[in-house]
Amino acid sequence: MSRHATRNPGQAKTFDVAIVGGGPAGSAAGFLLASSGANVCIVERSSFPRYKVCGGALSERSCKALLSSGLLDERELEGQTVLVERTLACFDGLRRLRSFTTSGPGIRMIDRTAFDALLLEKARAAGACVIEGEAVTSVVRRDGGFRLVLRQRDEPLSSEFLVGADGAASTVRRQLTRRRGVGVLPAVGLQIRVPRERLESGAIPEELRIHFGLLPYGYGWVFPGRDNVLIGIGGVERRRHSALRVRSALLSLAGETGVTEPGAEALEGAVITLCGLEPSLGSGRVFLAGDAGGLVDRVSGEGIGSAIESGLLSAGMILEGGDRNGVSGKRAGAPNGCLRRARESRLCSHLLYHPLLRRRAMRRLAETDKFYRGYWDLLSGSVGYAGLMRRFLRRTE
Repeated sequence: MSRHATRNPGQAKTFDVAIVGGGPAGSAAGFLLASSGANVCIVERSSFPRYKVCGGALSERSCKALLSSGLLDERELEGQTVLVERTLACFDGLRRLRSFTTSGPGIRMIDRTAFDALLLEKARAAGACVIEGEAVTSVVRRDGGFRLVLRQRDEPLSSEFLVGADGAASTVRRQLTRRRGVGVLPAVGLQIRVPRERLESGAIPEELRIHFGLLPYGYGWVFPGRDNVLIGIGGVERRRHSALRVRSALLSLAGETGVTEPGAEALEGAVITLCGLEPSLGSGRVFLAGDAGGLVDRVSGEGIGSAIESGLLSAGMILEGGDRNGVSGKRAGAPNGCLRRARESRLCSHLLYHPLLRRRAMRRLAETDKFYRGYWDLLSGSVGYAGLMRRFLRRTE
């Protein structure tokens, strides 16, 4: 890769690295590459700020990646924090099992609209060329590099390296890798923006809530914000659920939370997509990051941390000369790597959701705090899923 390419982001058509997708994964990769002197282009189909259906939970692990990379500093991170949650409550359906309050670091709640816009702006300020409101329709290998055709531009872009950070329905993954399957989950994220007086007295959640069992191999979540509540429901495997069943479960969860006739103008929703894990997160000079690599956590549903880590990982490998032997996949699969965590979370999800094991899992949740302590340790990055499940399955003392 040429480290001394002429950098004129407004006019350049040839880049060292093209990044498809400007979310946390693409912005992290673009920031590190541009800060290191690479000529980088980020192509994003939306225009920022853009709305994103997401719980907005930022783990301690995510914060460490943001700070250590220089993507954000302490002041900027504090500015993005809506509130800090330290209490988690788990439910079996709508039946409360137990709650736990940690004495350690909490989980930061952020507004994804503002957060994503800030990360993309940091990549732009570092020197990345950012093209917003433009979709990539075709990606082909050509002359040892890549040629990207854009929907509204006559001239294509070319690059030596390519990062696919364009979500679960990734164009890069679909056109340039062997694993092309994308599962569209029957999941709905419902953002409720209503004044506090529109909620039933005493039912306003002041804690993070996870509701297991509302759907087979699925869960519901209730995340409080400063002035609103995010209620959602979804699955973690590619299983079919009728729209009626999903809607019924979602309305039951909303009713349990105390939502009373919020009005159509207060609701925002979207289908959530999920794809299988890409074993090496790309091949050759193609790198996959975030949801494009299938890195969503199958137990917690968290994906921001893995998106940031995999974006930085892709950028680091490109700066080292590129991946021709699956090295990036091996690094991502290291004991604390994002790929290994995603793999372990998929295995551990069966302990929570499999019909023959779920009842035992619910008893464990009701009887002991070990799971909750382990969950906070997992989010902080001090323990992996293997260690968490060993604690969880060990007989209670």
